[in-house]
Amino acid sequence: MPQSEAGLAPPQETDLDALTRLALSAAERGDWDMARRCYRQREPMLRSQQMSAAAARSLLAMDTAVHERARAARAAVARLLEDLAVTRHALAQFAETCDGGVVRGRSVDRLV
Repeated sequence: MPQSEAGLAPPQETDLDALTRLALSAAERGDWDMARRCYRQREPMLRSQQMSAAAARSLLAMDTAVHERARAARAAVARLLEDLAVTRHALAQFAETCDGGVVRGRSVDRLV
């Protein structure tokens, strides 16, 4: 893709780069709604234009980093859900050993 007169990337590539950097920053903060909005904004731009190989490599590297952040976040949530299931099971067993499942007038299942 041709360079602008000042030797900079064309504006569309700059916009794509900015949106992708914003998505990466949002992913690093765990702001997945913002990351999704950036990718949705970027999608029509990618469909309607060509870009240099260097710009494509840069976007791919950032996309890979966002993907890795998302994968790590999903794994962390899965671990938390597993921990929650273990805790709920332990509390359910505790409720069975309590006096009718009541602690200080409150049902144990309501304490979970």
